[in-house]
Amino acid sequence: MLGPLASVLLFFSFFSTITAIPLKRPPSPLRPRQYSWDTNTQTGSTGGGWPGWSSISTLFAFGASYTTEADGPNFVTYLTTLYNSSTITTHDFAFSGAKVDQKPTAPNSQGMSSTNDLVHQISGQFSKFANLSTTSSSSSGAGNATSWTPSSTLFLSFFGINDVIGSYSSADFTTTTLDAVFSSYETSLSTLYDSGARNFLVINLPPLELAPQFNGADDATKAEEVKTAIEAFNGRVPDLLEQLRGTHGDASWQWYDLHELFERTIEDQGQAEMAEIGKNALTNVRDKSPPGSSGGGNEGAEGYFWLNEIHPTRAVHQVLAKEIAGELGGA
Repeated sequence: MLGPLASVLLFFSFFSTITAIPLKRPPSPLRPRQYSWDTNTQTGSTGGGWPGWSSISTLFAFGASYTTEADGPNFVTYLTTLYNSSTITTHDFAFSGAKVDQKPTAPNSQGMSSTNDLVHQISGQFSKFANLSTTSSSSSGAGNATSWTPSSTLFLSFFGINDVIGSYSSADFTTTTLDAVFSSYETSLSTLYDSGARNFLVINLPPLELAPQFNGADDATKAEEVKTAIEAFNGRVPDLLEQLRGTHGDASWQWYDLHELFERTIEDQGQAEMAEIGKNALTNVRDKSPPGSSGGGNEGAEGYFWLNEIHPTRAVHQVLAKEIAGELGGA
């Protein structure tokens, strides 16, 4: 029998699959009192009827390092195992360094440029599941252990960080480059729709200008360029979903405002419950990594926002999962 946080985890060549049942949530070892507050986070929704979080039994996740488990449990893990309102099987195709599309942008400042972008996560990984839809014309869907039903399946997409980091300083990033990125993004999400997807959640970008990699005394110009690039990217997300709604009106198109959540947590010191994590987030900007953390891991990182120069700690991932589930009608 599965415990409260237990799951079945199978690793494949590029992705993982988790199945978890909803049970009474135990007190969190991450001291959730520090990481909980009344939220005014915005979630935009356009298109067909959203069936509700409790109706979801399958989750397909596409993304980059924020969506992988490289540094321990992430928000996708917590959505599946802690803030689920139903039994959920999650297939996580995310790959560190991934972009919407590797072609329009350059490698990021660490030289990372994954060929496993959204285009390839769909064509090379999700394609194995496309014909397993219970509404597929293929006979392999009905009764298959890994089959999925469009009405009870959520497709989560979180891309853009590596697209921005690779090319934010280029003169045409906010125009020509983003035109190409979002054209590819629309094509990829339409491909998923054509495969049977009907419930979509797109996550926008966090304010990386506040991350240790950019928020330093010598990085004022760099931070401003990153901020401008992220604002330009995020400004296109609602437009993207509105365009897709116009083409595929029977699907549910939602987006989650991660930028607002991060910005509010780091910068707003007015709410008592947020004061400690906000203070530590700013300290972490100077210290680069939490005292006591080893090799970039989460041990010793309790109470800190940033795990390293650009990634948040698992405590922040838990907050993110809780708020997404709440916005979707769950936790």
